Amino acid sequence: MKKINKFLSIGLIIIALMLLLKHFSVQLPDFFEELCYGIGVGLELFGIYLMFGDTSKFRNYKIRLVKK
Repeated sequence: MKKINKFLSIGLIIIALMLLLKHFSVQLPDFFEELCYGIGVGLELFGIYLMFGDTSKFRNYKIRLVKK
C-alpha cells in the first residue's frame, strides 16, 4: 500500500472537522458547510488519483506554471 499524500490527508481532516462541528451542534451557514464538504471530497479524490494514476502530466504542468 502506498503512503497517504498531503491532498488525501487534508481532505480527510476537512471532512472530519465538519462532521465534528455538526455533531456538536455548531451552527454554520449551509453554503460554507457544503463548500467544505465539496472541497474535502475533491481533495480526497485528487489524492487517490495521485496515488494510483499517472502523475507525469500533472508534474509537467506544475513545472510549466512555475517557469512562467
